[in-house]
Amino acid sequence: MNIQGIIFDFDGVILNGVKLHDAVFLENLHEAGIVTTIEELHKTIGGTINACYRKFMSLELAEKLTQSHLVKILKLYQAETDFDRSLLPFLEHLKAQNIKLAVGSGSDYSVVKGALAFHHLDQYFPVIIGGDQVTKGKPDPEVFLKCADQIVIAPEQIVVIEDGRLGLQAAKSAGMNGIGYNYFEDFLGDYQPKFSSFGEIEEWLFEREN
Repeated sequence: MNIQGIIFDFDGVILNGVKLHDAVFLENLHEAGIVTTIEELHKTIGGTINACYRKFMSLELAEKLTQSHLVKILKLYQAETDFDRSLLPFLEHLKAQNIKLAVGSGSDYSVVKGALAFHHLDQYFPVIIGGDQVTKGKPDPEVFLKCADQIVIAPEQIVVIEDGRLGLQAAKSAGMNGIGYNYFEDFLGDYQPKFSSFGEIEEWLFEREN
């Protein structure tokens, strides 16, 4: 595998956003008079925020709650410190190897960019594609193909790191190599390859290169 680029999912990979999004979704849905469960929400993991709300309500109300969600989630991300401590050494190694990096997320661009900047991680990701920059969310491959276009790397030379099945389906549809990551929570079942730290991913990637 000749790896020239790596695309990271954001929520549940770079930061543990799943629990934060859960809290905001449940709060907003409750205020809208809609009762659901965490299990139902997790069936939508990988899709855009707006698409998740549209599963429960009209387009107009979904748009209103999406805007509320963006304000609330960015504040929570700025307080979030729960991330894999092997991330920074991994990013530095990739930078030293001249591997192109991008983020392809179902969350809106402003949220991803703002959270990365707050935690001083934006310097590693010159390319960010958010859910509001695509017409179709995961499992459609659009978000990853847009990342590939911007880092100017062929899909077959890109690895996607994802924590959800929809994202891994999107990577496969894009012609990319998908890696499962379950440091925070396991939404991947028996999917392989699957790792629980970036240290493990780093070892696996570069052993395969040698």
